[in-house]
Amino acid sequence: MSVSACKKPWKLSWAAVRTDRRARWSRSLCAAGFLLCLIVPFPSPVFAQQTSTISPDVYAAKAYEHFYSLELDEAIAMYRKAIELEPENPMHWYGIADANLFLHLLRAGRLDSRLYSATNEFLSAQPIAPDAASVKAMWDALARARSICLPRIQSNPRDAAAYYALGLTYAVEANYHFNMTRKYFDALAAGSRGKEYHEQVLQIEPGNHDAKLLIGIHFYAVGSVPASVRWMLYLAGYSGSKERGVALIHEALQYGKRTSPAALTVLGLIYNREKMYPYSREMLGHLMRWFPRNYFFEMEVASSFRKENNLTAAIETYQSVERKMEQGAAGYHRADPLKLNFQIASLLEQMKRPAEALAYYQRLTSLKAMGGSPAPDAPTTDLPLVAQSFLRMGEIHLAAGRKQEARSMFEAARKMPYPEIQRLAGVRLRAL
Repeated sequence: MSVSACKKPWKLSWAAVRTDRRARWSRSLCAAGFLLCLIVPFPSPVFAQQTSTISPDVYAAKAYEHFYSLELDEAIAMYRKAIELEPENPMHWYGIADANLFLHLLRAGRLDSRLYSATNEFLSAQPIAPDAASVKAMWDALARARSICLPRIQSNPRDAAAYYALGLTYAVEANYHFNMTRKYFDALAAGSRGKEYHEQVLQIEPGNHDAKLLIGIHFYAVGSVPASVRWMLYLAGYSGSKERGVALIHEALQYGKRTSPAALTVLGLIYNREKMYPYSREMLGHLMRWFPRNYFFEMEVASSFRKENNLTAAIETYQSVERKMEQGAAGYHRADPLKLNFQIASLLEQMKRPAEALAYYQRLTSLKAMGGSPAPDAPTTDLPLVAQSFLRMGEIHLAAGRKQEARSMFEAARKMPYPEIQRLAGVRLRAL
């Protein structure tokens, strides 16, 4: 795949990028997007000529499309069909591992948490029930991929394809630790090991630009942490540079044979973080055209407008997602209508449009009453939003002088099982 708009690297004004020096270590690593940038899959390279009537690459390509469309069960099914025809291809096993990890993250609500600024405060404390089956399937597939790669490397130290696949297995492991166990140094160690294997690929095949993506992500991540932390990483043997990292990712995008969507996704996240929002939206625009069933990309566009303080454009983009969801657009049924309505309502309040905000809060509580929910495998983390919506509706009614309506909303909020919301509702009721 090629991207005509990306034929030359972007010129980055890094001096304009501000870094929050007061951030704690864990938040710094998280803000750097160290493993958020590793949440994208890589297409499977061709390892050998096939004589089967149906090539396993056909199934692998279909799995790749399903993955980027957030159709993770379908992706796993396609990778298993590829494995039936080509069981010794480690990239198929890597794909199984990555898809199972993402299935777990999606069900746990971890993938979309950054897409809703207004909901995070009320969702972050919700426990995540581990999906034991998906996690086990992930580790089993990683072990199988490594059991294929390591003997190949031992018998042929210049097997670049084996090094490439092996490096990706450690990217999955790093992503798992970063997102699930929160063991950041374990994540850093695994990510660094994956980078080293891809550096080995470049030593064997200097023209393998696909291998530059993982290396570039590592350089960017380590280079993004505050200077007060970076020296500790340097002493531990880790070094990085944001500029060098982005340059390598661009090389993977421009010249790589298999990693264009992955590089675009990474650059979209990086430019969003670096407050280079128009560039981020350009990357995401390509992805929306290539994978129209993945509503996450449009949600990322909305997030970039919000961070840019262009609240009108943010609301319009969130409403576009809402319309597509209501119209039954393919893939958009996975969006969470409760979180989406809460996000829009909160932004409307910020814009001093309380009547419109009230309508969205009412819609949210009506959706809950009617049993409205996202896809069947979505997390059940909506009750805090319902409680907060009652509280916000009470405030809007109170500001408009509608005391009886306000009292009704505060009473509803006080019945919800959240001590802080109960306390705030109680304060308002006593004042009334």
